[in-house]
Amino acid sequence: MGIPTSFNRMGISKGGGGIPTQGLVFYASLKNASAATAETGQSLTVQGTPQTTTVGSIECVSFNGSSQSIYTTDTTGLSTGMFPFTMSVWINNKGSATHKAFFVGYASLNQGISMGRNQRGSWMYGGYLPDIFVGTADNNIWHHMLETYDGTQYKCYLDGVLVNTTSYSNLNVKYGGIYIGKVQNSTEYWNGCLAAARFYNRVLTDDEITTLASEFTPHYTITVNDLNFSLYQKNETYSISYNSPMGVPTFEIIEGTLPSTISFNTSTGQFTGKGLTDADHTYNLKVRLTAPNSDPATCNVTIHTYKTARISLSNQTFNFISNKVETKTISYISDETVYFTIESGSLPYNMTMNSFGIFRANGDNTSAETTQVVVRATSANNQTGVTATMTLNMQMNAIVCNNQTLKFYSAIGVKSKAVAYSGSLNAVIDAVFAMTGTLPTGVTFDAATGTFTSDGTQTADETTSVSVTVSSANGTSTSATATVMIEVLTEDVIDPIIEDGLTLFVPCENGWSAQKGLALNSVGTEEPTSTTNDGKKCIYFNGNTILANQDDSYWNLNSSNRGEAITMCFWFKPDLTNIASNETFICQIGNDNGYNDGGCGVLKKPDTNIIQQTEFGHWSNNILTNDLSDWHFYAMHFNGSNGRLDTYVDGVKKNGNTRSYPICKSRTVTIGKHLNTYNPLVFGTQRTNEGWYTRIRLYNRLLTDAEISLLASEFTPTT
Repeated sequence: MGIPTSFNRMGISKGGGGIPTQGLVFYASLKNASAATAETGQSLTVQGTPQTTTVGSIECVSFNGSSQSIYTTDTTGLSTGMFPFTMSVWINNKGSATHKAFFVGYASLNQGISMGRNQRGSWMYGGYLPDIFVGTADNNIWHHMLETYDGTQYKCYLDGVLVNTTSYSNLNVKYGGIYIGKVQNSTEYWNGCLAAARFYNRVLTDDEITTLASEFTPHYTITVNDLNFSLYQKNETYSISYNSPMGVPTFEIIEGTLPSTISFNTSTGQFTGKGLTDADHTYNLKVRLTAPNSDPATCNVTIHTYKTARISLSNQTFNFISNKVETKTISYISDETVYFTIESGSLPYNMTMNSFGIFRANGDNTSAETTQVVVRATSANNQTGVTATMTLNMQMNAIVCNNQTLKFYSAIGVKSKAVAYSGSLNAVIDAVFAMTGTLPTGVTFDAATGTFTSDGTQTADETTSVSVTVSSANGTSTSATATVMIEVLTEDVIDPIIEDGLTLFVPCENGWSAQKGLALNSVGTEEPTSTTNDGKKCIYFNGNTILANQDDSYWNLNSSNRGEAITMCFWFKPDLTNIASNETFICQIGNDNGYNDGGCGVLKKPDTNIIQQTEFGHWSNNILTNDLSDWHFYAMHFNGSNGRLDTYVDGVKKNGNTRSYPICKSRTVTIGKHLNTYNPLVFGTQRTNEGWYTRIRLYNRLLTDAEISLLASEFTPTT
């Protein structure tokens, strides 16, 4: 229950007579934090460092809300049984509404009564009763709290006013120790100030309760800041900033006059309005703040009104990419629609600005350029407007093409491989290619696509280096030149497409043995089955299949808790007709020794047709919402240097996340098996996993987006 609306804070008339002493068993004035004895009753033991202070003109002790700021006694010598009592204390809360201030009870059984704050106010043994509550909105305000019990009725008083009466005849209070600043056998400690704690072995009269509640008349100070603001041609509200311990004060303008376009709320201290249209004006006011038991405070208010609309415009910088169509909009603050014009300077080549302050680059710039223009912003009510300088940077997109090696295997037959390149600013490049040098026998180069093609007729191994330059067809990106090593090999192997950094390659075309890397072992209850699906040679997992590599010394990871760069990719098609559970965990990198997944994976949910990735122990981020009855190419890579995890589907990046958790601990990597396993390499999982795999690869580096796209083109995803 809150403060009664009829009670005006501390404005209580004093009852007749002095402070009642009849039946007073315990009294501590709490004026001196170092005092070792109470004025009446058992001696107190000080624990920690309560502080002597004065708040609202009342001498008191400040408690810090911990076990190092309390007073206790072992026993008060009080009688035991259903005897009447009155408990009284002054409180000034500074913390949350979960602390209790004053406890009387039996030390071993924690039976008794407590006064202070919790979620419902004060508490008595026997269960929660309707009682006193003072919310956190009354922090730093003094209140008098008092409780009585006559063996039948339990009553609560707040500031001398009865707020609750409850019949409770089964209260078996066992009087014992007194605790000030805490509840016995509890970790609830008072955070605030206390004064005048008393305990009586009788029920006080209403007049006596009124006398106790008027023992002090707190006196507070209101602090207020001066207010200075401007009003243009739009309604706005500004408030006086203040601190009033007695709550919201009343406000009164005691000097100055407001114009007709501005109103003042005397209950909230808010000014609302807009400027006059005849001319600019300045108004100086003085406002008085008044609250009970507080000295009035005054606030100086200066109001500037303007007949024009407000426009706030700052100098800004905009960056554009040479070969990308982009728009950038000028940021401003105004009361109404603003129109922009270029007052001086010129825009970069093929860039425009409209009247709404939107710059547009056409994406066909052939050189870098930085220019500045002065822009004027005006509105209907601000004819002169304001100006600011806009800096426009045209950045050239640089093509990046690193040295690379392309391998062809005559046993494969005709095969094509493209030069890998990218743009420095992630812009689309209309690329053309030029090659110098001599190619191996049977290999040709397409300058339009940057693709080398082997006819597969070679009978001898041959290696040749050529130089390839990648340029922009319309000159909107800088060019790059790289050395491309072309190798033609006649050995009978399955083409791994991208060789650099390939640590594991399981083609799945001749069973489930590894073409490169350590051999996989079947550790499930059943071995995977070699099969063909949609014309693709693959291996089938029936839900009891797990492939694992048990040797962690094989992985290129550092000794820290994060690990280095790893890329995992494979083709997978779920068996939707034979999934028993509601999810299929089909792969994973990393394991945090059984405490976190520490890696990444994909999760199939047949009921919603959603595949998700995991973020180091948490499933999140949908990455695919399409028909899963087909083959799809999945790739995931983890950057150990910054904790970045990216996921790709069919060569397209879907999601990325950065986490502080490591991908693995020590040198252990887990792929495909769920939490709580230490196998360094696993395909399949303890969860039901049913579907087809082919072309499983693991790299000890991060593949580029172009390389992942190349791997995704190995098969056509659709059947």
